Amino acid sequence: MDVGQTYRDVGTSNHTPILKLNRDLLFEIFYINAARDTPEQYSENSNSMNPMVITRQTSHVCQKWNNIILQSPSLWARCFSIDALAQRSDAWRRLVLQRTEQSLLYVTARKYMPFGFEPGVETFLLQLLQQHWSRIREFDVVLGSYHPRWGFIVPRIIESFARPAENLRTFAVCFGLDGPTLHQNLFEPTFRLFSNHAPSLIHLSIKSQIVPVHLTENFMLSMNMRRLHLIHHAVELTDIDLLSAFMRMPQLEDVEIAIHKINMGRPSGTNSLRPSLPRLKSFYLMSLGFDVYPAFLEMIDPGWGCKFYFRHYIHTSTPAFEGEPWPEIRHLQRVTERYTHCLFAHHRSHSLNVVDAELELFGDFNLVYTFFQTFLTIDVQICDNVARDDMMERLFDAFVALDPPHPNNQLTLRISQYFSEKFPGRFEPSTLSHKSHWTFR
Repeated sequence: MDVGQTYRDVGTSNHTPILKLNRDLLFEIFYINAARDTPEQYSENSNSMNPMVITRQTSHVCQKWNNIILQSPSLWARCFSIDALAQRSDAWRRLVLQRTEQSLLYVTARKYMPFGFEPGVETFLLQLLQQHWSRIREFDVVLGSYHPRWGFIVPRIIESFARPAENLRTFAVCFGLDGPTLHQNLFEPTFRLFSNHAPSLIHLSIKSQIVPVHLTENFMLSMNMRRLHLIHHAVELTDIDLLSAFMRMPQLEDVEIAIHKINMGRPSGTNSLRPSLPRLKSFYLMSLGFDVYPAFLEMIDPGWGCKFYFRHYIHTSTPAFEGEPWPEIRHLQRVTERYTHCLFAHHRSHSLNVVDAELELFGDFNLVYTFFQTFLTIDVQICDNVARDDMMERLFDAFVALDPPHPNNQLTLRISQYFSEKFPGRFEPSTLSHKSHWTFR
């Protein structure tokens, strides 16, 4: 709601209802505008829709509104958008910071800038972190890919994150992943995010290959955590690390994990780790192999309606997929079958008697299996040419051969023209019906 535009639309008559609102109600309206989401993508209207721009324009409507906004530090602190402070001069940035007084800051920078911000803006951001870190309530910043000067500025920004964060509730950083890697050895081995102290943290999102991450540290084991997004191409963790962390975060609602490698131990090592996550609604995991399913599909006890999404980028030349009979595919098949039967049994208590699935082949050797309205999605992309035809056929056959949890379950096949022509007749329901319990459509 653009209250400035609303005022201009209705005119300046003293009989206009909006002019009769008291100060407290007007403040609430202005705060709602200041708290709106910052546009994430650049467009012609993105600047005009920025909460700080709207707040500033609203203060120009009339003297009454101007007084309310200028006398409300929390409004300016709530819409502290770096995107709207990207002028060449520091004057406006300093003035806005001054207007926030000692209010908790909600810092955002959502526009993707391919080469980072102007040097003055980066310097301002660094000084903000160094001098006002304890005031930051939310920090949601997207920076661009590699730039030569980043070898100086980025490590200093990241070093600011090593201090205790008593008031921090949201920490979301995305440093461009498409440029050369700044080596993690830039930081001391003793570096710990927030010095392991962020008691108010409920949302942690790190999309970077240079921010040092220690997922098993104490601050990560907070019962307050709601959202955990970790996309980090330089981190290796074990299944026990992740499951142990989840055990300490029972309020989790949204999980996204895409890291360099998940080292899987013996199943006996995770038998005692069965995190109960009754609020969990979305779980995304990117993995290079199929060995993650026992730990993350069978050990986690999610809430009603949770959607699991597993994405795999498979290189068939790796040792896990060499030779016969590719045990990982058989293992994937068994675990998926057990899970779908358990899922169906659970959903029957909600008066759902028929569960359908889809199996799709498309694009550059992509296979996607979806069970019951995306409650389970397995997305596989084969990334090299070594035995990929054989791999795709074996994967397809593994899903077709799944024993459906109900005799009326239907499997919808979606086969692209490329695969239909490459393997004529191979994916026809009439050809598959003799080795499957699904009803095809």
